[in-house]
Amino acid sequence: MATVALIQKMYSLNDESTSGESYTIPDDACTAITTNSVGGGGGGSCGNDGSVIWRGHGNTTTTSGFTIATDAWAASGAIPASRQYCGYSGFDTCMIQAYGSSNDDFYRFTFAVGTWATEAVDTGQDNQLCTSFGFARRLHTMGGLLAPNTDQRVFDLADDTHVAGTSIGDNTRWAAGVSIASRGYLIGGYDGSSISLDNAVVWLPENDAWVNGAAITGGGRRLAHAVTDLAKIYFRSGLTYPSPGAGNLNHRYDPDTNAWATMSVMVNSMTAGVGTPSNGNMYSPIQVFSFSQIAYIDSESSPEDTAKIKLTYTLGYDYTMPWGG
Repeated sequence: MATVALIQKMYSLNDESTSGESYTIPDDACTAITTNSVGGGGGGSCGNDGSVIWRGHGNTTTTSGFTIATDAWAASGAIPASRQYCGYSGFDTCMIQAYGSSNDDFYRFTFAVGTWATEAVDTGQDNQLCTSFGFARRLHTMGGLLAPNTDQRVFDLADDTHVAGTSIGDNTRWAAGVSIASRGYLIGGYDGSSISLDNAVVWLPENDAWVNGAAITGGGRRLAHAVTDLAKIYFRSGLTYPSPGAGNLNHRYDPDTNAWATMSVMVNSMTAGVGTPSNGNMYSPIQVFSFSQIAYIDSESSPEDTAKIKLTYTLGYDYTMPWGG
């Protein structure tokens, strides 16, 4: 019987400077990672294959890859056009970057070859400040600046088509999106006035409906980022209102109990751009965030010969809300 050891880390990549951090889940501890030689601004795209994290830099066409094992950055294929404030999600073989900079463009970055390709545009959906999550080989994109910003659009990676999804109900921009098990989550955001939203809205695929989850600990948050370790959701940084960056803005959500808990503050490595260092950059982390879960399988007959297995975006089929929603 092989021995399995999980290395569970999240990586926060600051898109308005060159800094970033690693958060080790079992230890609830943050450490700085090697800085990137390329900065950026206005959000971007991000995805990983379990060993390399790629990021599109928002206001440039640059793509950088961060190799987890060596803690090192390298340039990759250029994006066809720079797009700020876009939606995105990573999938098992690629990441999709959607909309941004008031455009209806879609681009696909294939991890194995490190290059971008143009996908079908979503005609007339010239959106930005939208929020996306990936689910079952589809990109779900919600809200944004395009009115009405309660809309949901769904892009099918397999047939390169776009369809309308169920409305999210509330005007929302600058939210965080993530999928876990068989649900999608839209967390926090901004309603276009002075309010940072404090709700976690849950999408149920079995009936294509949205329900409300528990309110975020510490109040409303926009321009934050969220990610999952396939068991819980981690929600970090962002902008509160009316006190920007106040308090510890790093929290963990448990879908099984529909409850939030506070986790460790970030280290003071993310100092450039806008925001308070103790909580990261409240502006740049919009959607520029990735998670890597790697399993090392040690053979009993040859312990030194390890194989790396990627566990990424595993989606279940149990559509029951465990907390009765």
